Amino acid sequence: MTMFEGNHPEFSMRLNEFLASRASIAGLPQNILLLAYEGYGQDIVSWQHVVQRAHEVHDELQRRMPEAIFEMVVHQSEEVGEAAIGVSAYHMSAAKMEVGGEAFLNGATNTFVFWRWGVWLLQTNDVVGATGHFHRRVMTRDRSPHFSFTALHNAASTLWPALVELGQRRRGFDERTNITFFAVPYSGGLICAEFQKLQESHRFKPVIKVLDKEIVRDFALATPFANGDDHLLVMPRTFLDRRRLNSNQKKLHSMLVSFMTKHTGAIDYLRRSSRLLYGSPRVGSYMQRTFNDDGVPQTLIEPAIADLDNLTKSPEWIKESERNRRAVERARSDQAHSE
Repeated sequence: MTMFEGNHPEFSMRLNEFLASRASIAGLPQNILLLAYEGYGQDIVSWQHVVQRAHEVHDELQRRMPEAIFEMVVHQSEEVGEAAIGVSAYHMSAAKMEVGGEAFLNGATNTFVFWRWGVWLLQTNDVVGATGHFHRRVMTRDRSPHFSFTALHNAASTLWPALVELGQRRRGFDERTNITFFAVPYSGGLICAEFQKLQESHRFKPVIKVLDKEIVRDFALATPFANGDDHLLVMPRTFLDRRRLNSNQKKLHSMLVSFMTKHTGAIDYLRRSSRLLYGSPRVGSYMQRTFNDDGVPQTLIEPAIADLDNLTKSPEWIKESERNRRAVERARSDQAHSE
């Protein structure tokens, strides 16, 4: 089992307790596939069987992974090949990744889709990778009695999918993206993060397990946020609690909260799309339909991206982005001199 040490005893204890609680490195209970596949054979099963399998898997995941964030959706259809139930669990992975001398933990999403003809299990890795230093900083400064590693990672994942969408549109107009350094509201304060390129895209490669007629096959899928060997990585660097926010940061925090409150539907959709691979040519349309997102209109997305475009051009955003950039560059310079 991966063990973490540090100069913050409470952090080390709570993180190691969390890792020890995982049933496997992937985070799933060891028996969950047998439970999901039970009763499936050569013939199409009844809808009642689909409902029973989905609920039993959901309940077992919830019992064994109490810190995970769950979503269960029923897609009704008279077509045998379309009626399905999706059960998705987002949680922090128990596997430590090491890149460029930095060790970090990231989130993972395991999504079951139950059809009358078979079962899918889609496994994806979150692009948010947080170091032990970041976790310790949050635990030191955020005294919330309900702290959760998974909830922290989920909060850090709220804004980056929308920023990626905005960046793609700016590049399409030959504009500078100007979103490398950004902030996300969390627990009354701000998480300061940056986009990076990771030259090990294989680490994030999604996999889908397909059960069809008693045969289980694994299929590797294209990594959605990669360009060759370069993969997108979002690194939360630090957390500023509300007592540490200066006047500019307080105003930015208020602007971010207002934006996210106004566009909750679009933000949730884009985050779900990143985890369930809606953009995948092989599985995207099936996942989107199962989670009843195939009818999401652009009228929901367009206003959010337009408001985010304006927000990222505001003096408050630009000032904080520049402050974050200088802090990261200073930290890297200090590290280089100490080696």
